[in-house]
Amino acid sequence: MFQAGAPVATAITLLLFIGAPGKSAQIPLFVWLPDAMEGPTPVSAMIHAATMVSAGVYLAIRAFPLLAAGGTPLPARALIGGFSAFFKALLFLSAGPVIHGVEHGAHQAGQHLDSQDMFNMGGLRRRMPRTFLAFMAGGLALTGIPPFAGFWSKDAILGGAFAAFLESGVTSWGFYVWLLLSAAAFLTALYVGRQMFLTFSGPARTPAAEDASETGWAIGLPLLVLAAFAALAGFAGIPEEFPLLGPLLGNNWLPRFVGEKYGEAPLNFGVMGLSVALALAGWAVAWRLYGRRPLVAALGPIHALLRNKYYVDELYAAIIVRSVLAMAGWVYHAIDRAAIDGFLHGVGRASQRWGELNRLFDRYVVNSAGNLVGEAIKRFGRGLRFIQTGRIQDYLFLALVSLVIISAAVFLFVR
Repeated sequence: MFQAGAPVATAITLLLFIGAPGKSAQIPLFVWLPDAMEGPTPVSAMIHAATMVSAGVYLAIRAFPLLAAGGTPLPARALIGGFSAFFKALLFLSAGPVIHGVEHGAHQAGQHLDSQDMFNMGGLRRRMPRTFLAFMAGGLALTGIPPFAGFWSKDAILGGAFAAFLESGVTSWGFYVWLLLSAAAFLTALYVGRQMFLTFSGPARTPAAEDASETGWAIGLPLLVLAAFAALAGFAGIPEEFPLLGPLLGNNWLPRFVGEKYGEAPLNFGVMGLSVALALAGWAVAWRLYGRRPLVAALGPIHALLRNKYYVDELYAAIIVRSVLAMAGWVYHAIDRAAIDGFLHGVGRASQRWGELNRLFDRYVVNSAGNLVGEAIKRFGRGLRFIQTGRIQDYLFLALVSLVIISAAVFLFVR
């Protein structure tokens, strides 16, 4: 039986990871996501949250022994994925009711507008309080605000990366992971805050937002359940050395169940405080830009860069799309039109000429021979037609003559 060692397990885990950027729209394979999410509805949000987001969590948990054998640093991978699923699914599901409510308001107001444009919303906190609370819980968890679930999972990642940085220096992967994720904490809070303030705060900016209505409990109840998990599920992963809550909740069955100690990296309150400060700063900037005055001009020249998604689409168009189109054009003209179509057209012309030869052979050989035989039979019949007089005397005379001829032949040749 084949025994796979650590290098093979590492290669497998890396190959599994390659699919993650494309599936979850990470750099540089994120350009499909804005187009794909232009039409989220409660149903599409449910499908995305239930299949795409949660499936990744289940895959990480089931493949945990393989990931651990690969030697990749895995501080509480299963816990982090499990906590992330709650608030990521919550945000996807909450987007559906918001769009549904604004669309309903647009019908009520007789207004035709893009119900997915956040600049057409505003003031939905009063019109949709249940959705607002659920959305806020998911946003606070995603941005890592304590004590929501995202805070504990984010702190585990940052703490592990910072510990690797202290051990190996600035040339280690831990330094860059810690640096990028710390910056991501600010940016995540900025875009979540932008979403929250444009959608729920301030006055309604359109009649559709003024007439928006809360969704029913069929949609609201799952949101509240996920909001409860986003707010409380993180307590299952509190490190034992965390003050106050650690001795009460830190020693539980879940970290032992997934096979690794959640607090493997030393608890670093400096890293924790910095990440929370960056998240709060992101919320503050979002409130300044969008909560007080949601104007595009407030961002200045940065708006063009952000609105065009860092011009990645244009870069892909210049480098990849243009090259692919040029190659496709060459293949179309040189191979498809000249070679394949030329060969097929040659076969077609040859078949056409062969058919013309068959037609001539049929007309002048087959038909002529058939006509010649028919004409000979017709002429022979005309030659014998004179004996068909209709009188019995003529027939008796011909019979007598025939008998005489046959008798003479028998007499002459048989004897």
